[in-house]
Amino acid sequence: MHHRKTYYQSTNYQSVNIESYLPLVHRVVKQLNLKESSLIDYDDLFSIGIMGLLDAVEKYNQNKNASFETYARLRIRGAILDELRRVGILSRDKMAMVKTYYRKREELEQLLLRQPSDEEICEYMQIERDELLKIYLNIHYLSVASLDETIYESEGQAISLLHLLSDSADNGLNIMEKQELEQNLAYAISLLSERERYILNFYYVEELSVASMSEILNISISRVSQLHGKAIANLRKYLTMKKD
Repeated sequence: MHHRKTYYQSTNYQSVNIESYLPLVHRVVKQLNLKESSLIDYDDLFSIGIMGLLDAVEKYNQNKNASFETYARLRIRGAILDELRRVGILSRDKMAMVKTYYRKREELEQLLLRQPSDEEICEYMQIERDELLKIYLNIHYLSVASLDETIYESEGQAISLLHLLSDSADNGLNIMEKQELEQNLAYAISLLSERERYILNFYYVEELSVASMSEILNISISRVSQLHGKAIANLRKYLTMKKD
């Protein structure tokens, strides 16, 4: 029996075999690890991810300084992130708490003149460790936004961390600028703990699911998500320090 392939024709891009990109949608949904939430299930997120994929096909321009897969991943993640906000998984209160965490952590670093421990952060913020772990979990969910934030600009060309981590296409920078960015990123990653470096590699290079990372590292799925959130928080801090 002949297998019928589904193509989508865009005015901005050539015909795309949508079925060939469904595994990408699956990977994005699995990496978020939303099994603990009863507000939305996997199938719903997968359907929303497909809408993001179709949006990518419609809006992608071959002149963009990124491959279609990188652009599609951003659109898929963006669509899912909007849905998480809509159903309350990423409420304004949770996002406000993340911002408070970043501010308080920076204040504490200036007081201590070093990187504070989780225990010191909890004491300074007057919160229990469980609440700090929830903050890291929220950062995990917000990683889409965190990675898509601009970390460097050159002559109007905005570069995000996700672009550096996942796309090898020409990003419009000259060789020296690109090498400097890569060196800064490598330096920031080198400051992370070994486990955090493993998680970033599993997450953004090998694109493993959170469940697979849990088995490899022999820790719970929730702990993987929390460590990923903490790694993103630390990476953002180290990149800021290097840029300054």
